[in-house]
Amino acid sequence: MKLNDERSDIVVNCEGPARPRTIVYRAPDPVELQRARERRIKELKMYDILREIFFYVVYIWVIIVISYEFRDPRSFQFRENLRRAFVTGGRSTAISSQTSLELVSELLLHAADLIKTLVCIVMKLGTKLVSTYAV
Repeated sequence: MKLNDERSDIVVNCEGPARPRTIVYRAPDPVELQRARERRIKELKMYDILREIFFYVVYIWVIIVISYEFRDPRSFQFRENLRRAFVTGGRSTAISSQTSLELVSELLLHAADLIKTLVCIVMKLGTKLVSTYAV
């Protein structure tokens, strides 16, 4: 093996029984080497993403199999009853927003009246207790 100083290449003389030949080792081009490194890094990232996608698909498949296996046999009837309760004949029986606001305001008015009544009862009991123990 001899070193060629002007090109900094390693020259190897291989002589065998068949034929003599010379193998020259040249250092790779730094720009090409950098491009190859960047490509390899991108390939590794791609394989990581593909692996993650694969395991996500397997995970979803397992969840689907488990959920299908443990589904309630009465779920169809439950869904149909809900559909019949809220949607009849293709028309929604749900109340409108105006009606719902009226119901809420009416409920709050009744709740306010109830709270006032409870406060009055507590006040009367409090004054009765104070007057009983004050004597």
